[in-house]
Amino acid sequence: MRKLTLLLALIGAMVGMAFAGLALAAGGNSPTVKQRPCQAEQGQKSRQSTALVGLTFQNDSASSVNIYWLDFGGNRVLYSTLGPGAGYVQYTFPTHPWVVTDSANTCLSIWVATDRPGTVTIN
Repeated sequence: MRKLTLLLALIGAMVGMAFAGLALAAGGNSPTVKQRPCQAEQGQKSRQSTALVGLTFQNDSASSVNIYWLDFGGNRVLYSTLGPGAGYVQYTFPTHPWVVTDSANTCLSIWVATDRPGTVTIN
């Protein structure tokens, strides 16, 4: 049952990406993303959600950073390493937390998507 749920979520994500991409390209809604303190990482984990949203991660710092998704068990899963000046759009679900770390994997910030596209700028 868990595999079926994950498969359906993946299919929904793939179908929803086109719509989320169109919303972002058209300007979408006002960017919205919630920040959590690094001390709260232990209690953070992804929860079930069906809506898909795009989060833009933009590294405006002088150092590389790592972008981790916190899975359903609260474990870090590396999704990207961004060099200085780099950025990308990560499609995710509301309630899914993302941890930004330095190159030593020390938490710099935690971000949780809402139901609208958002931008995380790392300074």
